[in-house]
Amino acid sequence: MKSKLSSVLFSTLMAASALLSVQVSAQPSAGGPPPGEAAGGERKKGGEKPKMPSPADRVEKMKESLGLSDEQATKIKGILESEAKEIQALRKDESTPMEQKKEKMKAIRDKNKAEIDAILTDDQRSKADAARAKMSDRREGGKKGEGKGPKGDVPPPPKAE
Repeated sequence: MKSKLSSVLFSTLMAASALLSVQVSAQPSAGGPPPGEAAGGERKKGGEKPKMPSPADRVEKMKESLGLSDEQATKIKGILESEAKEIQALRKDESTPMEQKKEKMKAIRDKNKAEIDAILTDDQRSKADAARAKMSDRREGGKKGEGKGPKGDVPPPPKAE
């Protein structure tokens, strides 16, 4: 039961993560995966990060983790598709400085988060908020060096001479 709960929480976390940080990349060609990506979506040596899930994939994960109805899923898919188009256009805009792009992307995500939250029930919103908070904690831990490696008063390993 605990592993199933962990699995559901992880799926919710991934969906929330996708809501908070969308990356849109070119569609893969019919001949195989995009450059830098292995067939399973893993990162190749020296390659790029795997692309973010499509709006349809994200909605499917949200359906599983939050228990969305078909009506909710349809509305949220429309929001996520619109978000993906807006962010893709912003990424292609070479006239806008990177800092302004980041601010605009955050505004887009915040607006869409509010729209999605309005569609969710109180219980679903609570689950989504918990997943977002957990993802945010994981990100903050990784940025500060707290997410991996020794913690606390553990001394570093001795240096080899």
